[in-house]
Amino acid sequence: MRSSSSREDREYLEALLEQGSGLLRSIRVAQGRLAEVTGEGKGPEGLARVVTDRRGRVERITLDPRAMRMKRELLAGEILAAIQSAQRDAEERSAGILSEVQPRPGAVVPPLDETVVQERLEQILHDL
Repeated sequence: MRSSSSREDREYLEALLEQGSGLLRSIRVAQGRLAEVTGEGKGPEGLARVVTDRRGRVERITLDPRAMRMKRELLAGEILAAIQSAQRDAEERSAGILSEVQPRPGAVVPPLDETVVQERLEQILHDL
């Protein structure tokens, strides 16, 4: 394996810095998008609709007037199912945003292996 030069070292570090900067930009954009995520869900009968924030906290419950004719236990189940559906939706939307932050295959600067680092250090010490 051939030793790297100072120019190659600089190019490697510049590529690594650019990769890190790009990842930080992606993270900032994702944070903004995550702040806006909501989840929406409805119960099995479609009589309860729920909106949650990205963390699954209920923001709004809307009941169809026909829901008032349901038995208490059935209505509770309808609302619970709508909440769970909205929470899953928010989680899936958030996961989709976070998956976009991952570096693209082939865009990642390959790590230096131990041999290259050792050879470069020896070369630097020799040049001193």
